[in-house]
Amino acid sequence: MTNTNKTILVIGGTGMLGKPVAQQLKADGFNVRLLARNPEKAQKLVGAGYEIVKGDVDNTAALKEAMIGVDGVHISLKGGPSDADFDRMDHIATRDIAQAAKEKNVGRVTILSAYAVSVEKADTPGEQVKA
Repeated sequence: MTNTNKTILVIGGTGMLGKPVAQQLKADGFNVRLLARNPEKAQKLVGAGYEIVKGDVDNTAALKEAMIGVDGVHISLKGGPSDADFDRMDHIATRDIAQAAKEKNVGRVTILSAYAVSVEKADTPGEQVKA
């Protein structure tokens, strides 16, 4: 099976979890598009071979634009350290991404989160939701 005609949008593709996902997707033959607030900085972090579009998870129009023509969306966002930051990224942004993907008829949405990997976060409301 060839993946060369399939495009995956990676949101959080320059971060600790998203960058390895983007790299593996690229190695597997997918076209990889990254959503980045600063495309120039993102290009330096990930290197050549990625399509990088300017946008932010707080901008629904940018999310929808980035999803045009994609076969899937992968989410790796970093929430925290405050409860408000966690809520904004892990709840609100993830919800908005999923809704935009549904509107754009994106076939698959995946998420990878490391929010509760530390002892300090093991018994938080965020961890309880993900358990």
